[in-house]
Amino acid sequence: SGILFIIDSSRIINYSYNIKNRNDEVLSYFSSMVFCKYECFGLLSEYDEVIWSDYDVVVKDVLDDFCKIEGDQINMLECDSSIRSMFYKDYKTKEIDKYNLDEYGVNTPLFALSNNLNEYDKIQKWCYEKTNAWVDDLYLPEQCIFSLAIQEFGLEIKRYSFTEYACYPTKSQGTEKIIHAAGQPKFWNGIHDKDWDENYTAWIEMGGTPYYEWKKKLKRKLLFIYTRLIGIRFREHG
Repeated sequence: SGILFIIDSSRIINYSYNIKNRNDEVLSYFSSMVFCKYECFGLLSEYDEVIWSDYDVVVKDVLDDFCKIEGDQINMLECDSSIRSMFYKDYKTKEIDKYNLDEYGVNTPLFALSNNLNEYDKIQKWCYEKTNAWVDDLYLPEQCIFSLAIQEFGLEIKRYSFTEYACYPTKSQGTEKIIHAAGQPKFWNGIHDKDWDENYTAWIEMGGTPYYEWKKKLKRKLLFIYTRLIGIRFREHG
């Protein structure tokens, strides 16, 4: 009944954002869905607090501390990379130079904000506008935009440990709050986590759809071989 209650109280928002980057590999890997994080600002017109989490995570412990938002601050994860590294090295947009690009940016697999944040609607609009304007220069797209929005709007950020709240599975010491399977493979196609595996098994037992990527790849390979054979036979007997 608890699971049904959660599903019944959930809200699904259809999202689309058509944008092209000069490097197709960037957006084909991340997909334009990474920019739906900007919608969290807009949701503050309806909710007191909004918490974002990436989907490729396993929550290991309560997040009470992270979810406690003081005043108009935003809770985010620390980053040991400069904002400059989030752009292509040969970026063309001169407007970017007015920011301190050597400052550390933020990581965005997890963040929390409240409607005490001033001008949240303007922040959301700015994020989309600058993404459109700088798209060809963005290497780590939304992470870069979030990092510069902090400077643009003078946002107060409380930075939490990336190791504690987004630890990569193979580096886990067993004390982390969240395990984050950034990059590839994920929990469902190569990385094993006891909690995730147990939840996945429960999902299947309840009638959930299993992960079938390997079958899809096999089907594509068989289809390719089949079409090649048909082509060879056609040339031989044509």
